[in-house]
Amino acid sequence: MEEYGIGCGGSDTVLGSCLDQHRWQRRCESLTRICEATAWSAEPELVYQRIVDALADVLRCNQVHLHLTAAGSDRFVKLAYHANGYHQSEWEDALPMSIGRMQWMVKTLEPIVMDYEHPHREDRIPVEAFEHGFKSAVSIPLVAEGEVVGMCSVVYSAAISWDDDGLEYLQKIGRILGVAIRRIQITKKASELQVLAERKRLSSEIHDNISQLIGSLSLNASTALESYEAEDDEALRADLERLEDTCGKVMRILRDEMLSLRIPLERTDGLIEGVEECIAHFEKNWGIPVKLQVKTVSRPLVVPLQTSMQLTRILNECLSNTLRHAQASRITVEIAESARCLTMTVEDDGKGFDPRSVAPERLGLRIMHERADVAGGTLSILSGEAGTTVCVDIPRSSMSDMGERRRYDDH
Repeated sequence: MEEYGIGCGGSDTVLGSCLDQHRWQRRCESLTRICEATAWSAEPELVYQRIVDALADVLRCNQVHLHLTAAGSDRFVKLAYHANGYHQSEWEDALPMSIGRMQWMVKTLEPIVMDYEHPHREDRIPVEAFEHGFKSAVSIPLVAEGEVVGMCSVVYSAAISWDDDGLEYLQKIGRILGVAIRRIQITKKASELQVLAERKRLSSEIHDNISQLIGSLSLNASTALESYEAEDDEALRADLERLEDTCGKVMRILRDEMLSLRIPLERTDGLIEGVEECIAHFEKNWGIPVKLQVKTVSRPLVVPLQTSMQLTRILNECLSNTLRHAQASRITVEIAESARCLTMTVEDDGKGFDPRSVAPERLGLRIMHERADVAGGTLSILSGEAGTTVCVDIPRSSMSDMGERRRYDDH
C-alpha cells in the first residue's frame, strides 16, 4: 500500500522516483473515484452509501463508518457504513465530540490515527473491534470552509501506520468529501424550503377555489332542510337538485386541482404536453372550448421543469377563474417563443373585472403573480367588457439561470 503513503520506503533513487510516479497516478485515480461517488442524487442517503463504498475500495480497508455533525448538537451521527460482511448492529450510531481525541480533531482538522494494540490514553475503542480482530483505524475529518461537517472512520484488520504524506492525502479526501456533503446539505435545505413554499401556495389555491363552493353546499343544505320542514316537496326537489349540481362542481374542481399537481411530466420538454393535458381535461369536464396556439422556434420546446410547473399551474388557475367568474364561451391559450422570452397568454371572451377591486382574502391572483415570480418572469392582467387577458413573460436569461442551477444540483 505504498501508493497511499502507508509504510512506504526505498533507498534507491530510480526506484523511489518510480514509486512516487506510481503513487501519484494511483492517488489521481482514487480521488476521481471518490469524486464520482459524490455525484448528485435526489436521495442523499444513496450518496452517503456510495461514499463509504468508494472509500472502502480506495483505502482497501475492512470497514468505513460515515458520521455527520448533527445540527444544533455536539454529536456525530452515523448515516452510512461499509462493513465487508461484519456485523454492525452493536456499533455506535452517535458519538459525542467530547470523547477521546474528537475535540482535537475538530480543532486541528487533522486525522486521528488509532493503534488498537497500543491505544492512545484518550482513545475509546469499541469492544466489538477487538472481537472482530481489528488492529488499527483512522478517523478522517470532513471539512468545508474550515469547519468539520463530519468524519469517516476507516478500520483495518492489520496494523497500518501512516506517514506525513499519507496523512496529507487523507486530509485531501476529507476536504473533497466535506465540500460535497455541505453542498448536499444546502441543496436539501433549499429543496425543503421550496417544497414548503409550494405547499403554502397550493393550500391557498385550494382554499380560494373551493371555499365558496363549500359555502354554497352549506347554504343549499340549509335551504333543503327548511323546505323539508315546510313539507314543500317541489321546493325540496329543486333545493336537492341545486345541492347535487354544486357537489358535482366541487368534485370536478378537486379533480382539476389534483391534475395540476401531477403535470407537467418530469421532462424538460414536457410544457406543451402538460398544457395540452390540462386543456383537454378542462374541456371534457366543463364543455368550454379552449384553442391552443403554439408559436415556438424549437420543437420540442425545452424549458426548465420549474418553469413548466409554474406555467401549467398558472394556466390551471386562469381556467378555474374563467369557469367560476367570467361566464365565457371561448378561451384561447397561446405559447410563444422569441429571442427575448417565453410568453404564455390566456384570453377569454367573458365578463371582465377590475383586478384592483379583488378582495384581499381572494388569493388566486396573488398566487399567480408569485408563481410567475418563482419562474423568473412577470404576470400582467388586462380586463374589460370584451373579456380578460392574462400574460406571463419569462425572459430567456431567467430560464438559463434556472437551468444552470439545475445542472449544478444534478452534479
